[in-house]
Amino acid sequence: MKYFFIVQGEGMGHTTQSLALRSLLEKNGHEVARTFLGRRVPLRRNLLYQEIQHNRFLSPFFLSSRNQKGISLTSTFLVNIILSPLYIISILRIAYQVRRSDADAVVVFYDFIGQLGAFFSFSDKKIFSVSHHFFFSHPAFTYPKERKAERLMMNLHSFLASIAADKKLALSFSREKNIPERNLFIVPPLLRPAVLEAGSHRERHFHVYLLHHGFIKNIENLALRYPEITFRIFTRKGKEYPIHHKNIEIETVSQEGFVSSIAGCSAVICTSGFETLAEAIYLNKELYLLPSKSHFEQHCNALDAERIGAATVLRDSGNFVFDAGKGNSAHGKFLKWIGESEAIFMKILCE
Repeated sequence: MKYFFIVQGEGMGHTTQSLALRSLLEKNGHEVARTFLGRRVPLRRNLLYQEIQHNRFLSPFFLSSRNQKGISLTSTFLVNIILSPLYIISILRIAYQVRRSDADAVVVFYDFIGQLGAFFSFSDKKIFSVSHHFFFSHPAFTYPKERKAERLMMNLHSFLASIAADKKLALSFSREKNIPERNLFIVPPLLRPAVLEAGSHRERHFHVYLLHHGFIKNIENLALRYPEITFRIFTRKGKEYPIHHKNIEIETVSQEGFVSSIAGCSAVICTSGFETLAEAIYLNKELYLLPSKSHFEQHCNALDAERIGAATVLRDSGNFVFDAGKGNSAHGKFLKWIGESEAIFMKILCE
């Protein structure tokens, strides 16, 4: 079969998921005929896709808060409203390309512009929508009682990002029951081949991935408390941040450096993006979370990781206690769950 991929380009998570699924499909004799990758304003290069042919389209994006520890909901909303005429052009462009493509099915990685494009293509191609966000509607997950407005906005986004989907593939840390009457199918996380093949070992450094570089101050506080440990930080703008600690290293995000670091670290500290959490659990790393402020999805990811006993949320840097060699308590069950990925995805996508 041939597939048409539409991928949200914001952050690393959806991009790495698409690369992992591409690898699975090609391994089983299928083909990804076209790939459309979302982009923001101003344009950022997606380093993970630089060797794969793809087209770009304008898609909604988040704007950081002033303290660089989260997102500004007001600025994000206003800027994206201003850009909405351009998003309509993206929808029409994608709809045209999907309709004329010889692909048998469309796979959308949580981009509602791409999803609407697939919907308005009015083709007979099957549409599969893939994201961990869809798991939040499963009974196994319990929403926090507070932040109801943010929950409403995320649910609206998830509705638009799965409209007309034949099947919603909800990436989950744990095996749960499918709900076919809601087109909801629970699937393992999509881990990229580089992580699956890395091999876990332990060196004396902490792997740190920060979506927002404002959290570097938190890591500096930890570096003062643990001078014997090296904190290797990966963040998009890290090189611009002045560091005055000998046990802190900052690198820009690249696949080779990132995977090598996380595979060989003693523990992982990160903002709560789903993909990094899944990689840390798979590699049996202790996991400590700094969810981005005003980013409700990351708050939910942190709750979900706590649900299965996989992570500790650092609500302030003072509650950090490192127990060397402890590993991740969710690793055993998670490893078995990941082992079923290929069979589950091939059954859903190719039947």
